[in-house]
Amino acid sequence: MATSTPASTSSSSTSASDRQWVVDLENYGIDGSFKLKHLLTTCSDPIETIKEFQEKNGLKVRCILSDFCGPIPNVLLQLPTLKSAMKLLDLHNIRRTEFHEMVGLYNFMYCNVKVISDMSERLLSKLRSVGASGTKEAIGKLEQQLERSFKLYRVPKIRPIVLETLKQLPKVPDRYLKVIVADKEFYNSCAVSVRQQIWLKNDTLYLEAICPVIDSYIAAKNKILLTVDQTSLNFFTLETTKARRQWSQVQELISIVGEREQLYERLIDVIRERFLKTADVKYCSLRMELVMAAHDANVDTIIKMDVCHDFAWCLDACVRDKHLDAQQTSKLKNILESTKKFTPEMIADMAMVAADAHVVHFLSSMSVKVLKDTALNCSGHLPREVLSLQLLLRLLTLGASAHQIVSSKDASSAQLVDALVFTKFLSAMTSLIVEDLVRAELARAPAYREPWAHIITHRIVQSTPFENLLVNEEAAMCIIDDYMLSGLEIDKGMKYHLLRVINLHGTTIGEQRVRSLMERIAPDNIFEPGAIENEEDVRQFTAEYERIQAKLTDKTVVATAEAIAPTSPIAPVVTPLQAIAGAGDSVVQSSIT
Repeated sequence: MATSTPASTSSSSTSASDRQWVVDLENYGIDGSFKLKHLLTTCSDPIETIKEFQEKNGLKVRCILSDFCGPIPNVLLQLPTLKSAMKLLDLHNIRRTEFHEMVGLYNFMYCNVKVISDMSERLLSKLRSVGASGTKEAIGKLEQQLERSFKLYRVPKIRPIVLETLKQLPKVPDRYLKVIVADKEFYNSCAVSVRQQIWLKNDTLYLEAICPVIDSYIAAKNKILLTVDQTSLNFFTLETTKARRQWSQVQELISIVGEREQLYERLIDVIRERFLKTADVKYCSLRMELVMAAHDANVDTIIKMDVCHDFAWCLDACVRDKHLDAQQTSKLKNILESTKKFTPEMIADMAMVAADAHVVHFLSSMSVKVLKDTALNCSGHLPREVLSLQLLLRLLTLGASAHQIVSSKDASSAQLVDALVFTKFLSAMTSLIVEDLVRAELARAPAYREPWAHIITHRIVQSTPFENLLVNEEAAMCIIDDYMLSGLEIDKGMKYHLLRVINLHGTTIGEQRVRSLMERIAPDNIFEPGAIENEEDVRQFTAEYERIQAKLTDKTVVATAEAIAPTSPIAPVVTPLQAIAGAGDSVVQSSIT
């Protein structure tokens, strides 16, 4: 048995489709191929029969369209003489009945389709104007037109008229919707407003419409996050807030929903269910962008029914401006306070908005900025006392708890910030920020260059408050090792300042440290051999170094001599009282004797 090829299958499918709409015409009362075949096989004059067939069925189409388009001219095609072609058909064993059937069908199609094609734009324009009026009379007229033409929706040239009529009707009767659902091709051709009425009653078809769009959105986000190519922008700086909600997927979802509150609620339910299963915050981003896309499109029905609108609108403005002013702070605080009256589902939606990656990025960056400003300005307030920081942390906690709230439906602790965040984390974070600020300030300040190095050394060796500073080992290491020795490579004057410290505070910093420093700044270690360009500096520093070295040597010699010198006996000093006492003792002793 021979198997059919894809081409033959497609051809047979097209042929079946053509036959189907021809059958629709016959069911409507317009003679089709079967009637034509019967006429041609029983008539005596095929040409005359075909002409009569054209005239009869041409009037039928005019009856359908006359209500909207007025009189339609009788446009018929005169069949040319094909006697020579008939003989050619005989050679190919094509029966005359088949030939007459196809010729009649061609003439029928040409005549009626030509009329419909000529009047198509006029009719569609009329349908739009009638639909735009929105009056009860106009709706009734559209329903009459749909009643007359709907059975012919399979006819290619009539289908646009049926589709436009369906589109202009505010409410399509259920009997038509059932037929549309049964025909997948016709369903896909219908306007979104028609399919919305189907989706309200058929959740399966609605999910088939929105799920691929949602999947496409998530895939596009992942593509940005997982890119391996070099790019100058990152996930947070790639697009503006408004550009993100102009994505085709977001706009398509808004188009699918339209102004139908029920469809919007179902869409949000699907997003919430997916977030519950995956904990993927990209669904939170979609939730945020949908409500803001509805805001941009001025879809009042959605704006009024979505409890997250004001919250999302305020956060979107903050993310866009990268700033949180006093007015926005007050508004956000009032919104958070009002959530006490909300249901857990409402709070879960707000938490999803707060969990949007771009919102979290802004809140985190703003929190660090507030901490930095507090440390930099020395306001005298502890981090936990800053009101704006308290609000930012509440919002961050709400976003971080989004999945927990959605899964447990318990929003009792949605905004309760852990006490350790205020008592431990903020203080530690502030300490790190202060260290960074000090480090940045020191890196920017020219402390290693003159005259600043001179004045720092002067304060260390001369000022009274710093007399005992170098006695402290940690302070001595910080000043000498970390500051002065590090500056040897930066400024040539630093070696002189080290000599000054050694000269004036050598005994304070200790002999061992002095010896180590003198070795470190010895001319042979400081200057490269044969450094002609620094000849004057070499000569001056060498002289000063040798002078201090000699001074230290003299002190060492004196100290050593004093340490090894022999001690001579010293006669005791006798006071007058001791002398009198001694003389008395002698007299007594002699009298006894």
